[in-house]
Order: sequence, then C-alpha cells, then structure tokens
Amino acid sequence: MFLLPLVTAIVLLFMKMDAIPLHQISIASLIISLSLLVANGIVANDNMYLYLQQGKTGEKEAIIRGVQDVSIPILTSTLTTHLHRFLPLAMMQGSAGNFASAPSSTGFRILNSILFYGAYRGTCNGT
Repeated sequence: MFLLPLVTAIVLLFMKMDAIPLHQISIASLIISLSLLVANGIVANDNMYLYLQQGKTGEKEAIIRGVQDVSIPILTSTLTTHLHRFLPLAMMQGSAGNFASAPSSTGFRILNSILFYGAYRGTCNGT
C-alpha cells in the first residue's frame, strides 16, 4: 500500500544526499523502475487471484503460493533490468558518462529498494 511513495521517497533522499540532479533523465529512470514495480505487483496479484478462484486453498495459502510461484521470475526480470538497462549507463566514460550516471544510479537505487523491501516484508510475514 505504501510501497510506491516509500520507494520514491527513499530514492529522492539518496539522490539529494549524493547531489544527483533531478532532471528529465533521472526522472525517466525513476518512471521506468517504478513501472517495473507496478508490473511485478500485477503479476503477483494475478497469480494470487488465480489460486483464490480455484478454491483449493484459503486466502493466506493463496497469497503465499501465488507469490512463491512468481518470485523467481520477478527477481530475474529485476536483475535483467539492472544488467541491461542501467549497467551500460553506469559504465560510460567521459562527459557522457557523467551525464548518464544519474539515471543509472537512480535506477539501481530504486530496484535495490524494491528488492530490499520485498525481502524484508517476506521475512517479517514468514513467507
């Protein structure tokens, strides 16, 4: 419920601490990463709903099984985004590298915040 504002606030705080400017490129990486978060949530929610509609499990079991079924694909898609979208930007050199480091850094922070929050929530809820 509070994941989008929480992750956005964390990333904006880290951007301010690292003096990363808030411009079109860093906002674009924020939008890309948050859209990945929303898409992953839709996938997990759809899988939970599928278990509920089958009626074979209770609500808590449907949530646990639904998230467990898609946890590896979600992790894989997040890591793929890390490696193929933001890592090349981070490896650029020169003046273009200085400019491209902001979206790379922003993207890494958002995706890491999402993964950390998901791991924390999963550990606290026993799932």
